[in-house]
Amino acid sequence: MLKKKSIGYILAGALSLSVAGVVPVFAASNDDSSTAAKSQGEALFSKRGHGFGFKEGFRADPDMIKQKAKELGIKTTGKDTETLMKEIRNTEIKKEAKELGIKTSGKEIDTLAKEVREARIKKEAKELGIKTSGKEINTLAKEVREARIKKEAKELGIKTSGKEIDTLAKEVREARIKKEAKKLGIKAEGKDIPTLAKEVHDRQILQTAKKLGIVTKGKRTEEILNEIITNHADKVKDLDLFPFKDREHPFGIFHMKREGFDWKDKVVER
Repeated sequence: MLKKKSIGYILAGALSLSVAGVVPVFAASNDDSSTAAKSQGEALFSKRGHGFGFKEGFRADPDMIKQKAKELGIKTTGKDTETLMKEIRNTEIKKEAKELGIKTSGKEIDTLAKEVREARIKKEAKELGIKTSGKEINTLAKEVREARIKKEAKELGIKTSGKEIDTLAKEVREARIKKEAKKLGIKAEGKDIPTLAKEVHDRQILQTAKKLGIVTKGKRTEEILNEIITNHADKVKDLDLFPFKDREHPFGIFHMKREGFDWKDKVVER
């Protein structure tokens, strides 16, 4: 049985780049700078996310959606995936609201979602030492995004002075990919970032599969990841393995998907 947080996180498609991962939920369109502040760091059902819906352009696995619905006590018989997605969204919004001390009675779901998003942004801002008083929520969200990017940049030894925030964010993502590649023994020389990121992703899937005793030969990498998520999520989380470790970083490979990069899945031959 998958844990609620685990399956919700996978459905979000927001894996962190300290582990550089992708999951079988894909973004079809790019994020521009105006939406980045709002969506940055958002995971569909992640405890760290501010978003509570399946974003337009995402393709979700029907089996995962049904599994998540069952875990939330939602009846699935006779319902299509779209209906279940809506019910899951509504249930998760109410759950998050209660955890944040927000009253839910008599409120429209979209109103409640807005209140929850604002509460989480303010909470994150306070954790980063950002003052929230008198600021509009989108302004605060932008400050949070910039603060997190700069924090990550400093941790990676990247100079921040005089750089546009989107330029710095790109440098951070690339640096994390290269760092992880080096850690995994993957040569980066002569490879572009999407290619290197894909190699990191595949290597991490195979490492986890090996530790779990999963047979990988003849299976596509995303098929292996599906098996890890579906059958071994609890164990993977307990052992702090990919794709559930270091979830807090907002610079995932999925951001590259949104920026127009793409790659094809492959069959594992060995």
